[in-house]
Amino acid sequence: MYSPLAWVMNTAFFVFGMVILAGVTTLRGLIGWRRRAVLAPAVVLPAGGILLGLFHGSGEALKDGTGDYHAMGAFAGFLGANILAILLGVMRRRLGLTLGIGRALVIVGVIGLVSTAVYLASIVLATDGDVVGIVGLVERGATHHFLIGLLCAGASILRAARPAESAIVS
Repeated sequence: MYSPLAWVMNTAFFVFGMVILAGVTTLRGLIGWRRRAVLAPAVVLPAGGILLGLFHGSGEALKDGTGDYHAMGAFAGFLGANILAILLGVMRRRLGLTLGIGRALVIVGVIGLVSTAVYLASIVLATDGDVVGIVGLVERGATHHFLIGLLCAGASILRAARPAESAIVS
């Protein structure tokens, strides 16, 4: 199982994590423990992306043991991103996010963490080393929500940071 374009996805895992980390480090309004609380999962996310990019998920990887590194990267990414989404949602006022975006971030983070728990349970409960077919679907539940949530949060922060357009007086 190898795609000639696998490098695109592997690069994207790494770049996505680094972009999120860079974005979080530039956030204003968070100081002290709040800043450290948000930075912690933002550091875990690209660490997971690096593992995902370096160790491919495949049947061969499961046989040669490198699949474990891929799984650790996925787990780190799931946890880092979803916890980050929840924290950003909870700290929405300090970041200038609307109530709706804040709530949405908390909801997508919780959905992602629940999906992560189901993902782990499906792997643990798999018989004879076969991972249940639902794992791919559950993986998407752990990732797609926070991707959309963080994109919306970034757009909201950028919109709020823009200077108000001056009114034209005639």
